[in-house]
Formats: sequence, structure tokens, C-alpha cells
Amino acid sequence: MHIDIAEAQELIKNNKLQEALQLYLSIDPLEMDYEEQFTIASDIGFIFYELGYYQEAIDYLLQALTIEFTDNGSVNRMLGFAYKHLNNYDLAAEYLEEAVHLLTNENEKNVCKFELARLLMLLEDFLLAEQYFKDILPFFKGKPSDYYGSSLYYLGQINIMKRAEDIADEYFNELVKLENKPHQAHAFFGKLFIANFNQDGEQMLDLAAKVMALQPDFYERETITYFTVKAYQYLNDRVTYEAALKQFIDLYPEGKYKSEYEQLKNHVFKVTEI
Repeated sequence: MHIDIAEAQELIKNNKLQEALQLYLSIDPLEMDYEEQFTIASDIGFIFYELGYYQEAIDYLLQALTIEFTDNGSVNRMLGFAYKHLNNYDLAAEYLEEAVHLLTNENEKNVCKFELARLLMLLEDFLLAEQYFKDILPFFKGKPSDYYGSSLYYLGQINIMKRAEDIADEYFNELVKLENKPHQAHAFFGKLFIANFNQDGEQMLDLAAKVMALQPDFYERETITYFTVKAYQYLNDRVTYEAALKQFIDLYPEGKYKSEYEQLKNHVFKVTEI
């Protein structure tokens, strides 16, 4: 390996990315063999990616792929991540899928499958996403990472969208067993959707309380508040419903459930005969 390449890679290891970039840009790639040209282009792409210059990263990573040296999957993987940052999900999925085929390290391959599956959910290809999540479950089960729990949660959500509530509930029950508070909060949040389908107001209030007790800063507070309003509707509790609905609209006047506000305001409650 050329001495300047070795020096640049040492700078990268020490997180001196700007120095490594300047050194790489001073090298004439035409004086290098194909492997060295590939290393320079892919490393520059990596540096630009780490610095947040995703288009520049893509330019160099694509250049690396044109060089007659075989990628082991790392360049395609980084191209996928870079395109995802630029919201080009179709190309991101294309390169991550290629990376999955090329990567030989089992951990790297399965992490890549996880990221590809999440991307496929953004593309609403839920069936293919489900296949990838199912595929990686055995590998990550019992390992000290969040991939197993996160995959269970996504599989539960996919089955909710398929209206396969029983299967979804099985995934959420498995998630509860992990005894990890964030994972358990997500499990109970997933169960909220099932309880909403069943119009089980008491269970919805119980599940919402469990989510907030486990993770007070849960990222989907708006949806939890929405489900709380719906729970009082199902319980035919007009007084509490109206108070909860007012608070909900005050908190989220331009929220994602805004299109339902008028319908919620005009809900007709059943008259209870004495």
C-alpha cells in the first residue's frame, strides 16, 4: 500500500478527517494501481459522508464502483445510506440490496438487512420488509443490541397494517418479555392500535398509561393522546371525552389528526337510559 494512503487511513482512525481528506486530494490517482485508486475514492467518499456532505460522498463512491476492483459491499452500503440522507429512497434501497448480496460478515450483512427493511417500510413495500425482518430475527435474538427488539416492533406494525392483529400481538408480547423499558413501551404502543381496532376503551387507557410510565418522553405522544380521546369515546364518557378532546386540539392545533377534529367534535354519544 502506498505510504500516503496508509498515513491517510491512520488519520481517519484518529478521526482527523479534514487532514485525511487534504492528504488524499493531494495524491495523483493515476500513479496508483486499481486497488489503490479504489481505496482512495471509497475513503474520500467515507470522509465526505462522515462530514455530512452526502452528494460529494455519492460522487466519490460511485467513482469507486467504476474502478476495476471488486467492492466487498461497504461502498454499496454507504451509497445506500447517503442516498437515504438525501431522501432518494429508491436508489438507497437499490444499493443496500446490492450490499446485502456482497457483504460476507454476518453481523454487517444482517445490520444492512435491518436498515434495508426499514427503508422498504418508507417505500411502503411492507411484504418485502417483513421478509427481511423475519430473516434477521434468529441472528439477533439474545445478542446485546436493539436490532431484535426493533425488528419485533416493526413486524408487529406490519401485521397491524395487514389487519393480522393476532400475529401482531404475538410479536408485541415477545417484545414485552425483553424487560427493556423502551422496547416494552413500544410493545404497549403497538397494542394500542389493536385495542383501538377492538374499540376497547378500558384497555386503551391502561396501555397508554403503561407507555407513558415506561417512557415519559415517548416520541409518539400525539398518537397516544389521540387514542386516549378515542378511548373515552368508546367508553361513552362524554364529559371526560370533551375535556380530553379540547386539550388534545389545544396541544396539536395543526397536528396529524387535524382532518378528524370536526368529526370528533360532532360525535354523538349514546343516551343511557335510567
